Amino acid sequence: MPPSHSIPLLIVAGTRPEALKLLPLAESLALPTSWCWTGQQSHPPQECRHLPWQELPPPAHPLRRRPLEQILIDHLLAILRLRRPQAVLVQGDTVSAYAGARAAQQLGLPLIHLEAGLRSGDLRSPFPEEAYRRVISRLACWHLAPSARAAEQLRCEGVASTRIRIVGSTAVDGLRAPALPPAAHSYHLLVDVHRRENAGRALDRLALGLRALARSGWRIGLSAHPNRSWEQRWSQALGPHHGLQRLPPQNRGQWLALAQSARAVLSDSGGAAEELPYLGVPLLLYRRRSERTEALESGHARWLDPRAAADLDGVIERALEQQRWPAAWPLSVDSPYGDGRAGARAAAAIHGWLGLSPDRSVPQPQLQSA
Repeated sequence: MPPSHSIPLLIVAGTRPEALKLLPLAESLALPTSWCWTGQQSHPPQECRHLPWQELPPPAHPLRRRPLEQILIDHLLAILRLRRPQAVLVQGDTVSAYAGARAAQQLGLPLIHLEAGLRSGDLRSPFPEEAYRRVISRLACWHLAPSARAAEQLRCEGVASTRIRIVGSTAVDGLRAPALPPAAHSYHLLVDVHRRENAGRALDRLALGLRALARSGWRIGLSAHPNRSWEQRWSQALGPHHGLQRLPPQNRGQWLALAQSARAVLSDSGGAAEELPYLGVPLLLYRRRSERTEALESGHARWLDPRAAADLDGVIERALEQQRWPAAWPLSVDSPYGDGRAGARAAAAIHGWLGLSPDRSVPQPQLQSA
């Protein structure tokens, strides 16, 4: 006889971006849910502290990737055996998402993947996120895709259309707020670079270009990252007297307000590639490969190859002077990442997949089929 389930759903997260992208789903879920924080990053972000997180023992950092994976899997196995959920949900492509998927597999629990189907086509970029995405897709029973392209990728990999829902990106949901707070400062360029593949020479080259721009009078804000090793890398790459303003950690609203007031943003963030086209902010994407190419195709983003030999300051100046930047994407179901109601659509799909009747006070919008 299969074990009885004490709760319908257990959600796993361990990083700030995961938690922020889960928040719109939390606002629409109408079923008992356990929230599990893996400790990959120390604590949930302030915007999500109200959720009933059960925080697992934080792993001893720094750890190599494989030991960290196994520690998180072991911790999650213990909590899953205790909670006995009907299904497990993971978001995105972090080591926490991977560990949650593996733990669910070991216990034979159905897995739901939010932000499913994104692919760069290169296992080295981003690493190890691209590999995590592919493994999670093979383990998942149900897939909540952020875009039509992501859903098509899943179908190409053999996932049945009945197991896919195109819900849009939950990162866009927060843009439906009435207004962003006023920015404390305005910059020519706001910089947010933190991906593993951009460490080393790519970061040194970027720092050289940014110092040159700062000397020529550009106001440049550099966003802090919660990973201490990245803060150390930036300090080493920039050196003394660099002319950039190192920004303290920003919550999501503060960062978006800074981005909206800037002339442009230079970033390797996947979230920036989804959000900034809706704000009409030019994006310089500092990546080798991207799993979110819609902004590049629409002209809202321009690619900066970290491996190119040209002087980066000149490349940035020419991009912003010569590039014709289009109008902002509207919050519409026809936009690449939807209309900002992804959390409600995802919740409706989950209720249906689990065969549970949601609270009728929660509006259930129409779902896009895959």
